[in-house]
Amino acid sequence: KKKFPMDIFGIRIIYDSENEDICFKILSNIERNFIIIPNTYKNYINNKKINGYQSLHICILYYIIPIEIQIRNSEIDYIINYGKPSLYV
Repeated sequence: KKKFPMDIFGIRIIYDSENEDICFKILSNIERNFIIIPNTYKNYINNKKINGYQSLHICILYYIIPIEIQIRNSEIDYIINYGKPSLYV
């Protein structure tokens, strides 16, 4: 059985706050306004990965196009893109 990839298109929502509740409010807004693809929700905020990764992932249908949405704060986004800041500059 072939699986259709869910991450051909993606949107990353980056918020500038340490308040983790904001990501769940953004998620709730998405769930109210789009069709959610079943079994695609992943909560890496409450279930942090071993490497420290924290984000919410969910896939929606926009018309007939599946789109993966990632929601995370700016600090985590920085670490993912550039690594942890060095203590020695």
